[in-house]
Amino acid sequence: MSDLHGADFFVYLPIADVKQELGAVKNKVIIEANFDEFEVTLRKVYDRTKVMIKKLDPKSDEMDAIVEIRSRFVGHLVDNDMIARVQAILNVNPEDQLMQDFMYDLRSGDPLTSGAEGLLFEREQNIQNLDPVLKAKLEEARAKRPNFTLLESFERQFLSGRELSERQVEILDSVLKPAVNPDHMRKITEALNLQPRSTFLKSLQQQLTSSGSLSPKQLSAVEAVLNQVVTVNQAHLDALTKALAVQPRSTFLKKLKVQVEAGSSLSAKQLEVVENMIGESSKPQFNILQDLLSNGSGLTPEDRDMIFRGVKDIDALSEDERKRVRHLLYRNTRRLHGTYTREFIQETLKKASMRLASLYMRNARR
Repeated sequence: MSDLHGADFFVYLPIADVKQELGAVKNKVIIEANFDEFEVTLRKVYDRTKVMIKKLDPKSDEMDAIVEIRSRFVGHLVDNDMIARVQAILNVNPEDQLMQDFMYDLRSGDPLTSGAEGLLFEREQNIQNLDPVLKAKLEEARAKRPNFTLLESFERQFLSGRELSERQVEILDSVLKPAVNPDHMRKITEALNLQPRSTFLKSLQQQLTSSGSLSPKQLSAVEAVLNQVVTVNQAHLDALTKALAVQPRSTFLKKLKVQVEAGSSLSAKQLEVVENMIGESSKPQFNILQDLLSNGSGLTPEDRDMIFRGVKDIDALSEDERKRVRHLLYRNTRRLHGTYTREFIQETLKKASMRLASLYMRNARR
């Protein structure tokens, strides 16, 4: 930056005009200021002139020469054209920090660097070629939310030639996004419960989310689905009800039940899974191990995996694993919902071959 106390500064005139004013023939001239002589060197820098002052007497003060020369060029010590260009942008967006920095340098008498000039030119080009789509969006959003100061800031930024970020455009779009018609959303949700695999209804739901409402024809199609007589597969519903009685927290079963009540039927694979869940609940170990899984404390991930395998097939556990499960049951007796005697726990966790032998011995005694 230039400094009034520095020995170099710019005069924003062609070098020929500066030489004429100083009475110089060449680019070096001796001038007198306060009875001292100074050597003044002029250098052309584009359309401006750099003035460099060198004192000839070590005792003299360069400030005398600076004041003398600057007094001859009042009105040409700053780049007025460039200041006007920057000010035009600040008039649109006074909070533009970059333009504020440019203005500070210019008013100090410093020229803009080539990079800064490039940025200024780019801004001016953007102002002359504003995106009409984005401009229309901003105007619509401002009209919709006139007191939303953030939008006002976006508009000033846009009109001053700065690009909006992706996040700012997202905020703008969210303001313009229409409110979803709650009645239409309720109806299409109910229709999807009746026909969860319908790609047509799913596409209408996506459209509703983006546009806010359905056309009369589309709404009529949705209402036609709602007015259909629903035939419930009672056997599938009974199976799901029975499975939910055993596993009331299962979100999988709850979702299937809603679909069946809406008229859908279970696939062969879904029905097989439901029946397996019902079958597992009839095994003697099911309730006690399920209780331990849900309410037991101090269970490691390995313990949980072992107990889950026991729920599926108690005979798949080794004797050591059975001992570990018995230990966990004894330790968690007070936390479990059910009441299980020590004898019941031991009997439930015996090996299948041991249970058969015990049963044979009891029958043999009769």
